[in-house]
Amino acid sequence: MIWRRPGPMVQNLITRSRCPANCNSTMVAIQPDEAIACSVQSLLYGIYVVSFFHCLRWLSFDAEGRKFQPKIYWSMTIVTVALFVLMTLNLAAVFLWMLLALEGHSGSSSYTTTYIVSSGIGVTILLIVDGVLIYRCWRIYRVRNSWLIIILPLSFLWIAYLVSAIVGIVLLALNHGWPSAQQQNFRFSYGLDILYTTFFSCEIAINVYATSAIVLQIIRVTRWDGRRNSGSLYKIGLLLVESGVLFTITSVLSLCLKLLATGRGKLQLTSLVTNVINLNTAGITFNLILIRVGKEKLRPSEASQAYANKTTILLTTVQFSAVSTPGQTSESEPP
Repeated sequence: MIWRRPGPMVQNLITRSRCPANCNSTMVAIQPDEAIACSVQSLLYGIYVVSFFHCLRWLSFDAEGRKFQPKIYWSMTIVTVALFVLMTLNLAAVFLWMLLALEGHSGSSSYTTTYIVSSGIGVTILLIVDGVLIYRCWRIYRVRNSWLIIILPLSFLWIAYLVSAIVGIVLLALNHGWPSAQQQNFRFSYGLDILYTTFFSCEIAINVYATSAIVLQIIRVTRWDGRRNSGSLYKIGLLLVESGVLFTITSVLSLCLKLLATGRGKLQLTSLVTNVINLNTAGITFNLILIRVGKEKLRPSEASQAYANKTTILLTTVQFSAVSTPGQTSESEPP
């Protein structure tokens, strides 16, 4: 075989691919922040999809998984599917955001629009998840005289949560994205920092307040029934892990890292990845709660069967039984 010298076009391509001096003019500089955020988002989305289909299984099918349940609670099923659609759209937006960065369109109108759309989808997901948590808390306390003490503060926090989200998205649109480290004196920078702090502070307060109220009701119901055993404490632990602690930890980390990253370019990537983790944690824990509810409803334990003649209340991750009083009728509620 006779070796021939490459033509001028091939030599030009080889020189450009090897020479660092020509990289800026012939190759697109890779933006690691967007690429890493998209990778983390894709990984956690895969875990979320698994939990979503497992959640649909317990919402729609019987304990054996062979036929549909005689009564499907469509309200919770619709919310679950809506969250799945939003999570999928958010992944698509993050992926497009990364592609625009890799193509060298950082700072363009399409780049900032994609970032704003992704942020809007993210805050919508968090608002829905916390709204469902407040609804569960209301259903537990609505039969008691103290429900106003529980619901009014949560409603106020959720409204502040919503307002800060809307105003924050508007300011992001006016600023054409989140201000960089070189734009900290921009007129919207201070307002965005305040709104970001308000948003996550309300989120943390809602989770801590609602989870504490739910656990308090668990303890009360356990005392009413006299079932002070390790099984009840185990279910309380599951409740804390699934509906409160994990999500609250990621929210606190998101808030702290964002405050530390203000004006510090080195922490911007860490803050971005933490926000991605927090958003996906919200969806995953939401599905895990419903999975736990479905298992408790379709596979009651022996202790629950012994109390079958009492009022059954399904709350987040556990199944309660409260003794019916003479002036109170029994009712069974969906998850």
